[in-house]
Amino acid sequence: MNFCIFCGNKLIGNEVFCPKCGKRLDNIHIEVPVKKLIQDELKDIKKSSLNEEKEFVNEKNTLKDKTKNHTVKEIQNVTRDSSIEDKEMSVLTDEREIVEDPQNIAIKRDNFETKNHIVEEKQSIEKDNSVKNNDISVSPDKQEKVEKLQNTTIEENKDEVKDYIVKKGQNTVESTSNRKGSIQTSRDDKISTFSNIKNDKPKNIDKVDNLMVDSSIKKSSDTGRLSTNTRIYLGKRLTGNKKIYWEYGNPQLPNKHMLVTGKSGQGKTYFLQTIMWELSKNKVSSLVIDYTDSYLNNELDDDFKNKMGKKLKEVIVYQEKLPINPFKIQKRFLPGLVLTETPEDMVDRIIEVLDFIFHLGIQQKSLARRIMLKGYKNNPTDYTLTQFKEQLLETNSGENVYSRMSVLLDRDPFTYQSSFDWSKVFNYEGTVTILQMVQYQRQIQNTMIEFLLWDLFYHSQTKKDGTIYPIFLDEIQNLNFSSSSPTVKILREGRKFGWSGIFATQAMSSIKGEVDALYNAAEQIHFLPPEDQVSSLAGYIAPNAKEKNIFEARLTRLKKGQCIMSGPILDTDLDTKNLINTNKMISIDSFENR
Repeated sequence: MNFCIFCGNKLIGNEVFCPKCGKRLDNIHIEVPVKKLIQDELKDIKKSSLNEEKEFVNEKNTLKDKTKNHTVKEIQNVTRDSSIEDKEMSVLTDEREIVEDPQNIAIKRDNFETKNHIVEEKQSIEKDNSVKNNDISVSPDKQEKVEKLQNTTIEENKDEVKDYIVKKGQNTVESTSNRKGSIQTSRDDKISTFSNIKNDKPKNIDKVDNLMVDSSIKKSSDTGRLSTNTRIYLGKRLTGNKKIYWEYGNPQLPNKHMLVTGKSGQGKTYFLQTIMWELSKNKVSSLVIDYTDSYLNNELDDDFKNKMGKKLKEVIVYQEKLPINPFKIQKRFLPGLVLTETPEDMVDRIIEVLDFIFHLGIQQKSLARRIMLKGYKNNPTDYTLTQFKEQLLETNSGENVYSRMSVLLDRDPFTYQSSFDWSKVFNYEGTVTILQMVQYQRQIQNTMIEFLLWDLFYHSQTKKDGTIYPIFLDEIQNLNFSSSSPTVKILREGRKFGWSGIFATQAMSSIKGEVDALYNAAEQIHFLPPEDQVSSLAGYIAPNAKEKNIFEARLTRLKKGQCIMSGPILDTDLDTKNLINTNKMISIDSFENR
């Protein structure tokens, strides 16, 4: 087949002038198998690219092997170095096995001395007669240095070793990734050149798959109107002084619940106030249900009150009563289905609460249920606990039931306002509403809390506007944790409806029922626990059984204002997109530094 030497137009073979470009041919023709040439060239490109890709994979595997072999050498070398890179890295749980014998590793770092140097430093200070009764009274600079040395442990140095090794591995992967990018660019340039010859994109050419694939991010259903960039500042690491955040708006967060533990006087209440303030700064409103008197106005931190200003609201329930109706027929919304309580369902729910708090016997429980159901059906719109009390006293054996619950029935702390608007409390104005239950007896307080949580739980299911419901509950060991209780429902199902339960307790061992539901809280803050709970708590938060003893030691040496943060964090040094589960010892920052 002949073609024009000037434009490549297909010719019959004896033209004087090209019918397309009009140029004189003088019977000069050229035979150019263009299509075959392009196909051959493209095959060569594909073959060359695949060879380059194989070369890259082989190079990557070789580097991996070298990295593994290099790990042992790095551990040995790090112990000899006087310091390691100052940049702090967090370590993935799976990478904990890199260090075989952490007890034998003692490294030096820019801001930290070896264990022997700690002893030398302290001896030097003792010679100056500056240490008395374990209270170091030296110059501020020297005291700060000693405190840093005292806080340094072999276990924390072990983290630094692992961080250093992980960083080395990442640099290797980054170098390999850059090599791959260079190969891909070269290959794309070649394809583009031959595509222009045909004035069309080449087809049927396989592309090299990316070897490094970013994990997909699944958006959770509880993010709502909250910005995905919302971060709640918790405190600073004891080593490195790096800030640690609760990634509150991150869609990868399993839930927005927080568990706070620790014995009295360790800073739990102060810490919870900092969380309220951080939420308020992010325009998230929260509710505090206070039945411990810890959040009375005169008990709150002055800096907290000054920062909150008019956004801090206090409601004294003893004066205004609780604006809910326990006898309200509730609705539950399931996908494509709405379930409405029957009177029997509603009465059973109320009797379960009363039985948990007042410990009714089997016959007393049955009698109370029968009387309440009959009374409600006779007066469904205006039924109250006061009417229930009157009906008990009019019934044989009802007086025994009344005597069990008289402390509640004689006071009846509800307004029976069925249309109370919770959206006034939970908005995006950054308010903190303290529902103060002072003056009521503990049994009445617990009853109100159970009914309040049920009412709010059902309310949250009716809203589809992305509202977030941060609820602060202290001393939760007094609440009901049975499988059918509102607390457990919130912990296990609340994420779907925007719940963010912040639960605090001194004694985990005192909680009866579904205790494991509490450990489902994605964010956990553990202050110094009671001595009899150190072992069980360490068993929950340790990544594996081998490290339980390590966490027992860490828990017991926590000071006031210090805690162990256990949960997912965003460490851009390791991964810029994905949260990483970790445990960090942190110090709670004061309001002045926030």
